Formats: sequence, C-alpha cells, structure tokens
Amino acid sequence: MAHKSKSSISEQLNAAQITAAGSQFQSTSNLKAAEATARDAYQALAKVACAVFINDSARLAQLGLNSAMPRTIAAFISAAYAMLLTSRK
Repeated sequence: MAHKSKSSISEQLNAAQITAAGSQFQSTSNLKAAEATARDAYQALAKVACAVFINDSARLAQLGLNSAMPRTIAAFISAAYAMLLTSRK
C-alpha cells in the first residue's frame, strides 16, 4: 500500500474544501434567486388582490395585506401560504 505524503493529503483536503465552498456559494446563490422570485410573485398577487378588494378592508386584512410584506423568510412563507389559501376560498 502506497504511503501518501502529508502535502498530498493536505492538497486533497484543500481541494475538497474549495469544492465544498463553491457548492455552498452556488446553493446560497440559488436560494437568494428563488427567494427573490417568490417575493416578486407575492407582490404581484398582492397588487391584484388590493385592486380587486380596494374597498374591502376586512378582506384585505383576511389576506394579510393590511401590513408590510414580512421580511424574514419564515414569516414571508407563512404569510404567502396564508394568502394563497385564503384567496382560493
């Protein structure tokens, strides 16, 4: 069995770290793009709902459109899900 030198092992580890960092960067980039697309779609639906229910503040509140769009991802997903479910009724 061949013995690998410390520098060879170090080079392999370094290459693996670079690959992992690249994968993480790509995943983060994909997440940000998906979030931007989702927020754009939410805003488009919100604009339509606001136009349709312009004189129905109770309905806008039921859709969650009586306040600003949530900033955190978890709150945004929850608000978007609630708006979609409510709009289907």
